[in-house]
Amino acid sequence: MIKRNVAAGLTVLGFRENIDLLLDEYYKNAVNTYIISLKNSEINPSNVDDDTWNHNTTERYLQHPTTDLQLILKKVPNLEWSAPKQDLVDGVLFFYLSQYLRQNHIA
Repeated sequence: MIKRNVAAGLTVLGFRENIDLLLDEYYKNAVNTYIISLKNSEINPSNVDDDTWNHNTTERYLQHPTTDLQLILKKVPNLEWSAPKQDLVDGVLFFYLSQYLRQNHIA
């Protein structure tokens, strides 16, 4: 019988402690969704010049600020969520919604 090790990672989703952290999350998600759109257009993200990159990511950031939870709930196609490789060799990544997030999301 072949033995396999299964590892797991845990990602906790919650509201950010301050506005700066929330703005960082918005910007990170703007960059990630821009990369997804480029790949769907079969454009290599590394071939986009800096001015175009900055303009398009800033537009996404300002027009559609998106939290991590919104991305997951929207089931954004081709969305990649990562964890350290050593944690996920033949493993799984779990998402945990904090109590604070659940209370505020329902409200």
